[in-house]
Amino acid sequence: MKLPIEMILLVTLFVIVYATPRYLLPQVLNTDVPLAVVESGSMEPTIHAGDLLVVVGYNPADIVEKDIIVFRASFLNGSLTVHMVISKGEEEGKIYYWTKGEANVFPDPRIYKGRYSVVETEVHGVVACRIPLVGYLSLLVLRYFGIKFGLLLLPLLILSFKKSLTRRGHF
Repeated sequence: MKLPIEMILLVTLFVIVYATPRYLLPQVLNTDVPLAVVESGSMEPTIHAGDLLVVVGYNPADIVEKDIIVFRASFLNGSLTVHMVISKGEEEGKIYYWTKGEANVFPDPRIYKGRYSVVETEVHGVVACRIPLVGYLSLLVLRYFGIKFGLLLLPLLILSFKKSLTRRGHF
């Protein structure tokens, strides 16, 4: 049985859209969070809600003041956060950072050693670049349709290709 071009394109698209961010980019960019979508305006005017960020893994010792880092914020129940480093220190063999959202009035809470908001193990990487507006689609799908929308999309695509195959006499 010869596969129709639509099925080949669907599989190719799935591999590109699904596998690249999950498997290829983490290896290439040396981080488990290679892409991040900005959900708030805490880093405006530098980074805006809806921007897609490309994140690269970085040696914690090489991160300096003014670097924009992506980290799991203990002070926000482990949510992924993008803020700027305003100070850095090393104590007992660990590197700590004090961070702040550029648009926020106050820096992040100092929960470590009374001086820092983030410890090196919470950092996923440094923002390498931003792609304006690209993240809005992902925000729209997650906020208004929820994760179930993505789960519904795959069966709908499969059904549409089955219909296409049926019309061509393959079923």
